[in-house]
Amino acid sequence: MKKKELHTWSADELRLVVSEYVAHFNKSIENGSIDDFVDGLSENNQHNRMQKALYLLHEERYADAFELIKDESGSYINGVISINETIRKICQEHLQ
Repeated sequence: MKKKELHTWSADELRLVVSEYVAHFNKSIENGSIDDFVDGLSENNQHNRMQKALYLLHEERYADAFELIKDESGSYINGVISINETIRKICQEHLQ
């Protein structure tokens, strides 16, 4: 898997990106639910699987989140720990 560096954004640039994402999210669930939004994410896109896992984590559905990304390393890495490793660790702590 090819590693990518995140763009270094100013606080204003980051606010704009987050604002656009939230606006898209709100529009997506106006006539549905968060489950409809998450279910509409493609299974073939690794980032979407991570987003689903984060949603499941938020909903305290730890076994489902763990199962979704159990074998994926993830491409967002902070130092030596990927986001998927962190999600799995949180799930395991709650499932014990």
